Amino acid sequence: MAKTLRKYLRFLPPALGQVASAGSQFFLSLQLLHTLPPEEFGAFSFLLITVQLGYGISSALLCAPYPLLLGKAEDQTTRQEVVRCFMSGSLFYALAGSVVLGMVGLALGLDATANMVLLAYTVVMLLRWFARSHAYSVAQPMRAAYSDIAYGAMVIAGTIAIRGLPGFSLAQAFGLLLLSAFAALLPFGPSYLLHQFYRVSLGALKDYLKVWRDYARWSLLGVITTEATANAHAYLVTLIVGPSAFAPIAAAQLLIRPITLTQNALGNFERPPLAAALSNGRYDDAFDRVSTLRRMLFVIYGMTLLLAGGLWIWLPDTIFPPEYDRGTLIAGLTLWFLIAGLTTARTPESLLLQALGEFRPLAWASAVSGGLSVVLVVGLLLIAAPVWSLAGVLAGQAVMAALLFRKAANARQALDG
Repeated sequence: MAKTLRKYLRFLPPALGQVASAGSQFFLSLQLLHTLPPEEFGAFSFLLITVQLGYGISSALLCAPYPLLLGKAEDQTTRQEVVRCFMSGSLFYALAGSVVLGMVGLALGLDATANMVLLAYTVVMLLRWFARSHAYSVAQPMRAAYSDIAYGAMVIAGTIAIRGLPGFSLAQAFGLLLLSAFAALLPFGPSYLLHQFYRVSLGALKDYLKVWRDYARWSLLGVITTEATANAHAYLVTLIVGPSAFAPIAAAQLLIRPITLTQNALGNFERPPLAAALSNGRYDDAFDRVSTLRRMLFVIYGMTLLLAGGLWIWLPDTIFPPEYDRGTLIAGLTLWFLIAGLTTARTPESLLLQALGEFRPLAWASAVSGGLSVVLVVGLLLIAAPVWSLAGVLAGQAVMAALLFRKAANARQALDG
């Protein structure tokens, strides 16, 4: 009994951190949902999705291969070279990613002030994303948890402080997120920040070429096609119909955000020990970790579903403004929770394949599902209301889940054999 309890208690620090982070993002988004016109709320939600794509690309290029190479380092010198290479990559990637987000902001019509704040926020958040991965990779998970808690506390406190101010704007919202991201960097400590900001160089990136050839290119393809599977609707609805049409879809998505954030957080938390267990031949331990993670994720899914149902029944007008069509919101919520159920089911299999370094089969599975999602979303946008484009995402997620379960089962058989 005590051993079983310890298996689940290890998820407590990252889970608490993500509760703070998810709760704060929900609180801010809820405030903006009731304050901003649908077009601006749709733009804000779309930009957050684009930032999340930045997290995914960071995971592909940096976070996923990082613990694998740290584990393979044979001596301290090699380990320090790996750290410097990846920290250099983290800084240069964050700067490049901010430029891309700034261009997206301009395309969506953000004013100059809001766009500059968005650019700075992107830099700091992408740096924080890799810092969390580093903390997990060097067995310092509490630093990542404290970072999440600091971020969440600042967002909630700031939202309460500025919610009564007249003219609540996107610039204020991104400014609050920027200050919170700065606060969230502090728990990683001065030593880490010194390495990240000063002990980096272009020369250290030369070692990344082998990482790119062996791991990152396939992982990146997987992330991009996974993004097509998960968020094809966001890009296509915003591009074809506009941010205002995306707003009710984003509003419905607010209620599943704890699920998606927790999947990312617990995945980053479990990846290093899972990779270590597999590399050391402790396959039973690795498979047990996968099963435990699945049960934990489904507990979070069930709790989120119950919470969303309660909010819809008792506080619908508190959550959603009256100008948002209730039928559209019900359809969106139903489809979002079906999608979240599939991603919850497949996340442990995806993590197992990542820990094994099987980035190529992951990439092909997501390429198939992503292509299907894009085709179906476009078709549904031509014949139905924008919210039904989520059915195309659902179909893509179902195909991806089926492919990953088959590939993970084959990997397990090979290890057992």
